[in-house]
Order: sequence, then C-alpha cells, then structure tokens
Amino acid sequence: ITLEQQVKVMKNLALKKRRSTPLLRSLSFNISGKDEKLTLKQCSDVLFAMASLNFTDAALISKICDDIQVNLKGNTDIKKSTIIGSMLTSLSLLKHRDTAVLDSLTEWIVANQAICRTQDVQSLCLTLASLNYIPMELEEIIKTKIAPSLSLMDFKNINEYLSYVWSLLAMNINVEEAFDHVLQDSFIESLKVYYNNDLPASAKMKLLNINGGVKLFFPTYKGAMLSREKHKEIFDVPLMYNSEKQLLVKAMLDALASLIPESNLRLNFDSNMGFSIGNLSICSPLLNKN
Repeated sequence: ITLEQQVKVMKNLALKKRRSTPLLRSLSFNISGKDEKLTLKQCSDVLFAMASLNFTDAALISKICDDIQVNLKGNTDIKKSTIIGSMLTSLSLLKHRDTAVLDSLTEWIVANQAICRTQDVQSLCLTLASLNYIPMELEEIIKTKIAPSLSLMDFKNINEYLSYVWSLLAMNINVEEAFDHVLQDSFIESLKVYYNNDLPASAKMKLLNINGGVKLFFPTYKGAMLSREKHKEIFDVPLMYNSEKQLLVKAMLDALASLIPESNLRLNFDSNMGFSIGNLSICSPLLNKN
C-alpha cells in the first residue's frame, strides 16, 4: 500500500483505540524506510497515532522530525496553526526531546502568532515546560511576548488554565498575577466544581508545584499561598512511582542493602511541593571517612 494509505491506517488505529503491536511495527518499518517525505499533515497524524496508542519507534520518529523541519523550512503556505499545535502536543505526550524540531516549531509559532489559536500557544508552553527546553535565541520572546499573552478568558476550561500557569512556572517565567490567581481560594473552589468536588492527583500536584515554586524561585512574590491547615485535601495527595520507577528503586535498594543498614534509608519523603524525594542518609563511620 502507498505511504498515504499507511498513514491513514495508523491514524484509524488510533481513532479506534486498537493497539495492534505487530501491525504498528510493520507500518513503522515501512513508513520509516520510505525515501518519500511525509507532509506536515501526515507527520501530525503519525505523531498523534503514536501518542494515542503509547507506541514509539526510534526510526519512525526520527524520520518524522526530519520531515517536519524540511517542510517548515521556508514554508509560507501554512494558513492554520492546528497541525503545529497537534505536533507539539504529541511530542510532549511522547516525551520526545528533539531540540532541532522544537526549535523549528517554536520559530513558526513566534513568527505566526497572529494566526495561532489559544490552544496552540498553550501546547507550545506545555511542551517546552514538560520537555524542559527553551530555544536560547527565542527565550526572551517566549518569556516576554508569547507565554504571558494569555489570560483565563482565553481558555476553554479552568483546568487548561491551571496547566498553562504551571508551564509558566516550569519555564521560570514570573507572572505573579497568574500565580496569585490560581492559588486563590475562589479559583480552587471553581476547580473543585469542575471536577465534581474530587480533585485528581494531577491537579493537586500542579497546585503544589506552583505554591512551592513561587516560594523558592520568586522571593518578591506577595500573592496568595496554600497552607497545610486550610488546604489539607490538596497536600494529602498520593505520590506513587510508576511501574518502571518502582523496578528502578527496588534494584537500587537491593544493591545498597549489603552496604547500608535499612534504617538509614528514607523513601518517599513528601516535599509538600507535589513530588516525593528518595533520601539516603549515610551514618556508617566507615562510609563517612571520605
């Protein structure tokens, strides 16, 4: 089948939530082996399929990133930002940190901000924040013009705005009005209503990240803050390792068991900032000589 048909099959699998691994591997092998370049729409569709089905293939994603840069270079025919925003979101979900393609996509958003939708600018901010990367030559523009350009009224719902404000903090962009807004009791009550009075762990962790971040990184901040007494339900968030992290922790503990007494290991220490810390206290005189 043709390259276009292969891309359509992959997209349909994603839309139908059918994760046929042998078929996906076959499609990935064939698409990545083609000399023919994927269009931006096809790149977007394949990235969407990979992100939706939690399926990654190094060769395929490398080809997609190369084709994105080729298609974006000198392209003035793109009239809508939908495809650009979709690709950014997919790269974020896949946790794929290709700095060259991130540079290209960011440059396009900066150059075409006038036709970009709110969700596309939000996708850019969330992707750069989650992948911990900001193009050096565009950092000042992102921090002064792109990222702070949105307000609560620009978003479809309150949760999207919370994610956007979290991304500002993650990129070390000081927008005190936004931080103060999401830490106000009125905002938190509205967030509870949105979630039917059952805040998910992700929302709690973002609030705790923002609360801890403004305290540590922006000493001049004078806005609202969370308190353990008043916001007990937010601080009592379960912080669990995923299965891969659990295997890694277990392997490390097994390796350390013969060197360090178990009493000297303190695990899952709650930082009160939306993440846990694995703390190792070495008290043995023999190990403390150096």
